[in-house]
Amino acid sequence: MRDKAPSLRLAYEAGLISSLAAHTGAQGPLGGRLAFIELSPGSLHHPLLPELLHDTTCLMLLASNGASDPASADSLCELQKKARLGCVLSRNDTDSTLIAASSVVSLSIPQLDGLEIADYARRLRRDSAHKSLMAADIESRDDFEMCFRSGFDYFHGPYFAQAINHHAPRTQVDLNRVLRILGQLRAGASGTELATSICQDPVITLKLLRYINAAANGLTQHVVSIEQALLLLGRDRFYRWLSLLLFDVQKRSYVEQVLTEQALSRGRLLERLGQRCGLAASEQDELFLTGLFSLLDRLLAQPLADILQQADLPVAVRMALLQGHGHHAPLLTLARAVEENDEAALEHHAQSSQLDAETVNQEHIAALIWANELLSA
Repeated sequence: MRDKAPSLRLAYEAGLISSLAAHTGAQGPLGGRLAFIELSPGSLHHPLLPELLHDTTCLMLLASNGASDPASADSLCELQKKARLGCVLSRNDTDSTLIAASSVVSLSIPQLDGLEIADYARRLRRDSAHKSLMAADIESRDDFEMCFRSGFDYFHGPYFAQAINHHAPRTQVDLNRVLRILGQLRAGASGTELATSICQDPVITLKLLRYINAAANGLTQHVVSIEQALLLLGRDRFYRWLSLLLFDVQKRSYVEQVLTEQALSRGRLLERLGQRCGLAASEQDELFLTGLFSLLDRLLAQPLADILQQADLPVAVRMALLQGHGHHAPLLTLARAVEENDEAALEHHAQSSQLDAETVNQEHIAALIWANELLSA
């Protein structure tokens, strides 16, 4: 939206603020996690903005976007008392008042070459050592590594959801065993057989019970054994929690951490959208698996077709992931649109699924909070 007319951008931001305000709790918009919200100075007068101000909120203000209502020093000073401030800079921005008031400075990396990136970082660090730097719109591994070496603190952009070349991550979990057990589960193995296979590996047993009992899942009964988990959850729900062990990476790199969280939040988003569409619980579980497995090839550095064959996923899940067709494909496409912040695609695919864009955005925020809580368990 940065390149849109000021009036269109302000209308978009008004909807964003209203949507976030309706779901902001005591810990902030993302449930205690730092939320970066990009706004024009003209949106600082929105009547619902005070509901977003929290020590876990960072308002990222555009330094120059044609707005006729720039942020004054007094208004910035007042905002600093209630939330963190940041600024989004383009190549030639010189808004010294905003830069001075900001604790986070964001640079759009594709606009700069390597020397400019390093020079920006050096100058900002020299002028104010306490400022954090955000590398925005990262498109390639070279961009990410350049910014990482230059001392940037935060990173975002399409690169992190792309197919990337990296070695399979280190993990304490025997991934091949997990895939075999998933296959057993789908093939109809008895509860005793499954419990025996799982309990042969104490690491899998411990981590599986930890995931199932995580507060984010809201179970009222504490699960203490694999047999109890199978009885309480049922085979389909048990399958989804066992699948999470494929993402249990030891000492995740930054990219692996992003991919893991994105896969979890995408799975949760698809599940919630399925519920919004009135789908059966079994279909909601399949949608969760569709989102979860959609990034697994990038995390494990294995062909997705090979992973899906070992895990013996439902046909509808395989069709959506490998062919882009079938019952679950439209909601997967919708989830990708909201993640990429593609407003036109979001509106189109939301309407096709008989949903509205605001509802999808709200469910996306809720899914991000859920994934963060699960990974923090």
